[in-house]
Amino acid sequence: MAAKPHQGSSGRSSVRAHQPSGLSEPLTICLPLDYTAFCLLYRDAYLRYAQARLADAETSRTVVEMALGQLALNWSAALSSCPAAVAWQLLGHLITLSSGQAAAVATGREDIYRQLPAVQADAVILCHRLSLTPGQAAALMGVEEPAVNSRLSAALRRLPAA
Repeated sequence: MAAKPHQGSSGRSSVRAHQPSGLSEPLTICLPLDYTAFCLLYRDAYLRYAQARLADAETSRTVVEMALGQLALNWSAALSSCPAAVAWQLLGHLITLSSGQAAAVATGREDIYRQLPAVQADAVILCHRLSLTPGQAAALMGVEEPAVNSRLSAALRRLPAA
């Protein structure tokens, strides 16, 4: 099923999906432009994070697509708080569910999450494994930069060998 995105004059982006033969009209899905921009801004970083945690490209892609899909369904509510924080929570939850089923857990990729609180482990993964700055990590997680710095410091106190 091929899809072509385009911007409409209503402040929404549309995706036209070609339907299987036998259906008369293609399906057009309209998404808010701010949601589309959010996805373009964060999708690749979310994918890198998911791959760092899950060690499987296909599972990572599926998890990120599911998280962004759930965010789309709750976009209006997410805008009333912090969309990045809502997306990060959705992504983390889906990764946790997937990592419980994935063979990647056996390779030790999730060890840091057994040793640290999740918020500290996330900061370590983003800043040390993915080489993001604390500011970039904060934007991705939907928190302030000092919160990321605090989480990194706490993680280093708990894991002096890190």
